[in-house]
Amino acid sequence: MGLPAFDKFMTPILRVLSNGQTLRRQQIIDRVADITRLTEQQRAEKLTSGDPVYRNRIGWGLSYLTSIKGVERPSRGHYRITSLGRELLTKYPEGLNDDIISKMPGYPESRSGRKNYARTKMWEPTTHKPQDTELSPTDQIDQGVNRINNALE
Repeated sequence: MGLPAFDKFMTPILRVLSNGQTLRRQQIIDRVADITRLTEQQRAEKLTSGDPVYRNRIGWGLSYLTSIKGVERPSRGHYRITSLGRELLTKYPEGLNDDIISKMPGYPESRSGRKNYARTKMWEPTTHKPQDTELSPTDQIDQGVNRINNALE
């Protein structure tokens, strides 16, 4: 069974923080992995960098929640839920997803398509579709590296 996409971890992150405690990033990741009942096989999946995929995806979920102000960082590496985070947990008990948060202020421009890529292109224009929102940025890079490696074989 594959791992959930990064956005599927956002509601469990808010649930872990819902008691109002300030937790370290690693504590949040460990608790989210436990409450989502990730299997040992899922926890063993690695990126090409060797990092566990689940830690990366939960980390991206936390980053996106921070960018939309659903979670705040009172100090480096420490997080706590905000009133918006509590509101999101109440409004979307069945789960948040990328479509919901992409409409919120603070959503990263690189994922929303609002950035003007015409000014930043380094090569010829591509014909591929916009990023797959099911993948975290690291997952996208990892897949790109794998495609390049496969093309070179």
